[in-house]
Amino acid sequence: MTSLSTPRVHGKNEFAVIADSFLHDPGLPFASVLDAEAIQRVFREEEALFGQEDLFSTPIVLWAFLAQTLRDGKGVACASAVADIATYLLQTGQRPPSGDTGDYCRARAKLKLTALQRLVREVSGQLEDRADAAWLWKGLHAKLVTWTRPQRRPWMTREQYAQIPKTLTLREVRFHVQVPGCRVETLTIITTLTDPQTYSRQDIADLFGFRWNVELDIRQIKQTLHLDHVRCKTPEMVRRELWVTLLAYNLIRKVIVTAAAVHRKQPRQLGFTQACQSLLASWMLLATGTCRDVPALYTTLLAHIAAREVANRPGRIEPRVLKRRRQGYPFMLRPRAQLQAELGKT
Repeated sequence: MTSLSTPRVHGKNEFAVIADSFLHDPGLPFASVLDAEAIQRVFREEEALFGQEDLFSTPIVLWAFLAQTLRDGKGVACASAVADIATYLLQTGQRPPSGDTGDYCRARAKLKLTALQRLVREVSGQLEDRADAAWLWKGLHAKLVTWTRPQRRPWMTREQYAQIPKTLTLREVRFHVQVPGCRVETLTIITTLTDPQTYSRQDIADLFGFRWNVELDIRQIKQTLHLDHVRCKTPEMVRRELWVTLLAYNLIRKVIVTAAAVHRKQPRQLGFTQACQSLLASWMLLATGTCRDVPALYTTLLAHIAAREVANRPGRIEPRVLKRRRQGYPFMLRPRAQLQAELGKT
């Protein structure tokens, strides 16, 4: 187990509000992945700092925007984000804003897209560079670039599988992966090997599992983080919503790998949704530093995430059906004002 030190006290509207919300503590693994200084550096270099003496400063607006992407239901509304900001400012002895969401929405539109993109890439790059070798496929960063699913293809037989060469040599190559009992899948896989090496068919079949992991990752972004339905109204804000969601996703992954490192588990064993729920439960306490025993909170949070293992699901079969019936209303295919005008005529 990794020891935890006492967290620092926040100044006014620092970027620490973001870093500490995602387990920034010198005693934790991956604590230096996107810390407060790194976030401030990126925004400063992009000339994207605004409102440093205002209620809606760059750190506070980005922190509230991240919370919106992690929540669902009523928690995704801008009014909820403003309520979060008011609670945070009150907890840190500052003047809260009014309940009007206009100023927050205008401040959110000032978040520079290039700065958000740099933050996303920095988190992912740092996590990949510092990944434990035991978490990788034979110590390698195998990357799934693309994949296609041919339609109405027959199931592959063991005889066909036996015709595949017993070994394959990889060196920045693209190849087909086929395993018995599965439909024929075409994968484009690029490895980061500097020298050609030979692997068995079973090794390649194991690598095939990376396709499933990528599918799960995309599902977490679309469903758990609710990116299947964008909420912003303009193309510029939709782009910001996309990149803030990806930033939130990478930061949640940071929490997961921290829990995995502390409790000596594989990150893929730990549930993404559980990590989101656990983090949101302590969101305000982590941000404000008002918890009486922050190290104990960190320890409990990581233990709860590590206790929920999800990856080992042999033979699991789930029906693709909806549990709850939707209301029988048609889709809104025309502008609301037009439909309201038509209803007013009847």
